[in-house]
Amino acid sequence: MADMNLAQTQQLDGGARLDPVATRALIESYSPVDVVSTEYKKRFLELLDQHPDQFANRYNYYAGIHGHFTAQAVIYNPALKSIALMHHKKLDIWVGAGGHIDLEDRNAEAAARREASEEMGLTSLFLAEATPIDLDIHGFPSKGEQPDHLHYDIRFLFTTDQVEFNANAESKAVKWVPITDLDTYMPHWLSNTRYKAALSSRFG
Repeated sequence: MADMNLAQTQQLDGGARLDPVATRALIESYSPVDVVSTEYKKRFLELLDQHPDQFANRYNYYAGIHGHFTAQAVIYNPALKSIALMHHKKLDIWVGAGGHIDLEDRNAEAAARREASEEMGLTSLFLAEATPIDLDIHGFPSKGEQPDHLHYDIRFLFTTDQVEFNANAESKAVKWVPITDLDTYMPHWLSNTRYKAALSSRFG
């Protein structure tokens, strides 16, 4: 499988069919908040421009590419003044709902919505901002034949009036976490510092 060509990797994952022009406009709309997010935005655009047919394909490592776009839903409940977080079973950390771009996803926002529905059972979502709340690049560990690789994560802010979760098997637990308690659940990492700052500036 290591010698797969472009057509074969596209057959493995329809996420590569995301519109590169529309996706580039989305990434361009993001305003970096520090030196790191400035660099991340640049790297998102480089991956998209260098591999316009493969930037969202989870199997693009067969074509010699070391990362792909993903999408995450950052979900805020105004009544609870809390963010929805799941304890990821494989990674053993608290994160928002998110993951790969799939065949049915017309864009990255749709992927984030689908992941929120699949992983948390939250379907009544309202996009709070058309521009991503954050762009992050982080490593994902190897699994089976899949090597370790990078996730270029596009994070969208949603609000919801739903309270009850219906978590799937990927999470150990799902809960509403008050903005003031995010330091406890999401400590230390640089990406979490930006994540928490963005939420505190809006809802803190």
